[in-house]
Amino acid sequence: MIQRIQTLFLLCTAGLLAAMYFVPLAFLYADDGVFYRLTVAGLKTVTGDEPDVLWLIPLLILHSVTLLLVVYTIFLYANRRKQARICMLNIILSAGVSLLMMFYILSLSREMLASVQYRIPVVFPLAGIILLFLALRAIRKDEERVRSYERLR
Repeated sequence: MIQRIQTLFLLCTAGLLAAMYFVPLAFLYADDGVFYRLTVAGLKTVTGDEPDVLWLIPLLILHSVTLLLVVYTIFLYANRRKQARICMLNIILSAGVSLLMMFYILSLSREMLASVQYRIPVVFPLAGIILLFLALRAIRKDEERVRSYERLR
């Protein structure tokens, strides 16, 4: 399982997606002087005096499903066809996470008339898409290799 390169790609993807829970995606600086921190879970004030300003439930659910499917895909090493299908689904879901995240950042900044400072985790879903694509390519190569060995028998 771990000796296959696609497992390492999937583990890196899971690590990137898991890191998004702990690091802010962006900071919003409102005109009234309040600083907000945007995470996968929602929008919070930086000072922490107030409770959460806004929960982003659709983003949180989509991101969690994507992370769980990546972890599930790692353990499907015996069934390469199913692993490839779920990997393709993960690519689509990661693109959805990226688009939904950018939608929330842009719409919140317009609504609050705030300037946005993007953080590094904004690109994690895009890096995950690239890693998932590399994993999918490696899974397909393994499947072709197994088929060629079966023809030789």
